[in-house]
Amino acid sequence: MKKTVIILIFIYLSISMSANVFIDMYHKNYVKIDRTVLVFDSKPKYRIIENDYDIQINISNCKKDINIQNTSFANNEVIESYDYYSTEDKVMVIITIDQSHDLETNIKYRLDVFEDETTYFRLILDIFATSTPKTYQDYVGFAAYYEETNRPEMAMPYREMVHKLEAEMPELAQQPDVEQQVIKNKNIFQTIFTPSRIVLILIGLLLLAAFFYLIHHFRKPQEIEEIEEISSLRELTGFGSDRFKKMIIDKLKEYAWNDRSIALEMEIEPENVIQISHTDLDVDLEGE
Repeated sequence: MKKTVIILIFIYLSISMSANVFIDMYHKNYVKIDRTVLVFDSKPKYRIIENDYDIQINISNCKKDINIQNTSFANNEVIESYDYYSTEDKVMVIITIDQSHDLETNIKYRLDVFEDETTYFRLILDIFATSTPKTYQDYVGFAAYYEETNRPEMAMPYREMVHKLEAEMPELAQQPDVEQQVIKNKNIFQTIFTPSRIVLILIGLLLLAAFFYLIHHFRKPQEIEEIEEISSLRELTGFGSDRFKKMIIDKLKEYAWNDRSIALEMEIEPENVIQISHTDLDVDLEGE
């Protein structure tokens, strides 16, 4: 029995250690075509399900990298978002198809799937919102898509149409080209403010707040506020008795004020500061 348990534990650990890792996910948009790439450390066992409004990828014996987070896209005519659901050994990726733009009537999006194992295993999903371009930007996008995926012969008719439209309407050539920047699965905010960086930023802010608090606490105005707290010791027979002045002077000297600064603060002569500070009030009070 004990041997059986040990064998089962060994098998479980072996499976856990050999689990595939879902490293990254990124995409590039070509107006009406979006290329989505899932990156793994080795080829996983996966299944793709095409629904009307989303594409679901089920990956077994796989662990997802913690940096891969849900992402939504505001200006994309093909996809709306990436959503991830994972357990200890399974990952499900849902790519939601954008429905806010007019797709071809009664024609579902088209999905082309490719695999690439040059360095890591890459699962490539090319999602077409339309099978035929209709606008100038559509033609530019189709041409760029086929050119950048090493299929120049398929890009040629779309590129020719781009040149033809530019010749008929020169102002089209002044329009910005298709977005060429690869957008990672996490947006700029998520890239900069990772959990570890957020912790460091919070620690830095706390240290900075503590620094300013110490400066504020020990500056002279704060010292004066502390001195004012003993104002109840003032004699009612008149403001500024020698006893009160000596207590103020002694308090300021505790904070390393010199005689001149104390004299300016109390609006008395510097020699009075020296005289009062050396007065033995206990003897004076006994004499009174």
